[in-house]
Amino acid sequence: MGKNVLTISSMKRHITFCLCPQVPLFSIAAGIEVLRHANRLADKPYTTVHFSVKTDEPVQDSNYYKQYGTTPAQHRRKHRMGS
Repeated sequence: MGKNVLTISSMKRHITFCLCPQVPLFSIAAGIEVLRHANRLADKPYTTVHFSVKTDEPVQDSNYYKQYGTTPAQHRRKHRMGS
Protein backbone atom coordinates (compact mmCIF):
# COMPACT_ATOMS: atom_id res chain seq x y z
CA MET A 1 0.00 0.00 0.00
CA GLY A 2 1.15 3.55 -0.72
CA LYS A 3 1.59 6.26 1.87
CA ASN A 4 -1.61 8.10 0.93
CA VAL A 5 -3.95 5.14 1.32
CA LEU A 6 -6.64 5.82 3.92
CA THR A 7 -7.66 2.82 5.99
CA ILE A 8 -10.67 2.45 8.23
CA SER A 9 -8.52 2.26 11.35
CA SER A 10 -6.90 5.62 10.54
CA MET A 11 -10.20 7.51 10.30
CA LYS A 12 -11.45 8.93 13.61
CA ARG A 13 -15.20 8.39 14.08
CA HIS A 14 -17.43 10.41 16.40
CA ILE A 15 -20.77 8.76 17.19
CA THR A 16 -23.66 10.71 18.74
CA PHE A 17 -26.62 9.04 20.43
CA CYS A 18 -29.67 11.32 20.57
CA LEU A 19 -31.48 10.65 23.84
CA CYS A 20 -35.27 10.78 23.55
CA PRO A 21 -37.88 10.34 26.29
CA GLN A 22 -38.50 6.67 27.17
CA VAL A 23 -35.38 5.55 25.27
CA PRO A 24 -34.73 1.84 25.97
CA LEU A 25 -31.38 1.43 27.72
CA PHE A 26 -30.71 -1.91 26.03
CA SER A 27 -30.59 -0.18 22.63
CA ILE A 28 -27.98 2.29 23.84
CA ALA A 29 -25.99 -0.48 25.54
CA ALA A 30 -26.04 -2.58 22.37
CA GLY A 31 -24.71 0.31 20.29
CA ILE A 32 -22.00 1.23 22.77
CA GLU A 33 -20.89 -2.37 23.19
CA VAL A 34 -20.24 -2.78 19.47
CA LEU A 35 -18.16 0.41 19.41
CA ARG A 36 -16.27 -0.62 22.54
CA HIS A 37 -15.29 -3.93 20.96
CA ALA A 38 -14.25 -2.20 17.73
CA ASN A 39 -11.99 0.14 19.71
CA ARG A 40 -10.53 -2.79 21.61
CA LEU A 41 -9.72 -4.73 18.44
CA ALA A 42 -8.21 -1.73 16.62
CA ASP A 43 -4.60 -0.71 17.06
CA LYS A 44 -5.82 2.46 18.74
CA PRO A 45 -9.30 3.71 19.66
CA TYR A 46 -10.89 5.37 16.66
CA THR A 47 -14.45 5.97 17.86
CA THR A 48 -15.73 8.34 20.51
CA VAL A 49 -19.29 8.39 21.84
CA HIS A 50 -21.36 11.44 22.75
CA PHE A 51 -24.89 11.70 24.16
CA SER A 52 -27.05 14.55 22.91
CA VAL A 53 -30.31 15.95 24.33
CA LYS A 54 -32.66 18.59 22.95
CA THR A 55 -32.69 20.79 26.06
CA ASP A 56 -30.61 21.19 29.22
CA GLU A 57 -33.08 18.96 31.07
CA PRO A 58 -32.31 15.27 31.61
CA VAL A 59 -34.26 12.68 29.62
CA GLN A 60 -36.15 9.94 31.42
CA ASP A 61 -35.45 6.51 29.94
CA SER A 62 -37.70 3.46 29.83
CA ASN A 63 -36.54 2.43 33.34
CA TYR A 64 -37.45 5.86 34.74
CA TYR A 65 -33.81 6.87 35.26
CA LYS A 66 -32.71 10.33 34.24
CA GLN A 67 -30.08 10.35 31.49
CA TYR A 68 -27.92 13.41 30.94
CA GLY A 69 -26.30 14.56 27.73
CA THR A 70 -25.26 17.84 26.20
CA THR A 71 -27.16 20.01 23.77
CA PRO A 72 -25.63 20.44 20.30
CA ALA A 73 -24.58 24.02 21.20
CA GLN A 74 -22.80 22.83 24.37
CA HIS A 75 -21.08 20.10 22.39
CA ARG A 76 -19.81 22.58 19.76
CA ARG A 77 -18.48 24.93 22.48
CA LYS A 78 -16.69 22.06 24.22
CA HIS A 79 -14.94 20.93 21.04
CA ARG A 80 -14.04 24.46 19.99
CA MET A 81 -12.29 24.94 23.33
CA GLY A 82 -10.35 21.73 22.77
CA SER A 83 -11.51 19.79 25.83
